[in-house]
Amino acid sequence: MVSLAAPLQPRLASTSLHSSPNLPNGRPPLLHGASSWMHAVHISAATRDLPLTACLHASAIKSGLLPADLFIANVLLDAYAKCRHMGYADDVFDQMPERDIVSWSSLMCGYCLNGSAITSLSIFVVLISSELAPSANEFTLATLS
Repeated sequence: MVSLAAPLQPRLASTSLHSSPNLPNGRPPLLHGASSWMHAVHISAATRDLPLTACLHASAIKSGLLPADLFIANVLLDAYAKCRHMGYADDVFDQMPERDIVSWSSLMCGYCLNGSAITSLSIFVVLISSELAPSANEFTLATLS
């Protein structure tokens, strides 16, 4: 029989954060893996939870994933846009060492979704006129419609 007066002890997972594989920089992974981190960012974007998005952004920086990981940066850019904070999305975009067509399209889409179609068109003009930017494609153009 179990005594209800005894405090419950939490069950420990078979692998702890410290015994799990480290990232190449020797630091532990975010939330026990990228999929957990991605799920948390998806939730923060869907609920427009800016404080949660900012915490996840900080954890990506502390883990050494940003600014170097293009995929993580694109996800954060999109999350900030969905949280309706384009200033933060701009900051993520500006700090990216390299940008792909997803980066540019996410930024343009964010401005469109937040009612700044003129800014979105301005970014598109920069994209197609920049020698360093990737080539625009049909998806990029659809972002503006």
